[in-house]
Amino acid sequence: MADNYTNPTPPEVRYRRARRLRIFAVVVMFLGLVGVVAVYWIASKTASESDTAIDYYKRDELQLQRMYGTQGALIAKLHTALRQPGTQAIIFIVATALISGICLFLAKLQDHDKAN
Repeated sequence: MADNYTNPTPPEVRYRRARRLRIFAVVVMFLGLVGVVAVYWIASKTASESDTAIDYYKRDELQLQRMYGTQGALIAKLHTALRQPGTQAIIFIVATALISGICLFLAKLQDHDKAN
């Protein structure tokens, strides 16, 4: 019989958890936006490519396509796209939004449990 007993969490503890989760979500959003601006600003300043570098990447992509086929060229294009500052910023924003959204969802669940 003792196994069926669960100690319910007091409402004050659930309220504090929900509040902490909301604060954490806001902090993550703020730091994420600051990080995106910093990554994009720093990477866009250093990402100026010359014509010789572009020619090198095209030759490298052609060589990969000859050696590994279509998948090799696709992976080379993906690698080039992931090195772009805009793509990095988008990935950073999506990750920040995902983490913040999960925290806000968990906080909402804590409030829902408090209401019941």
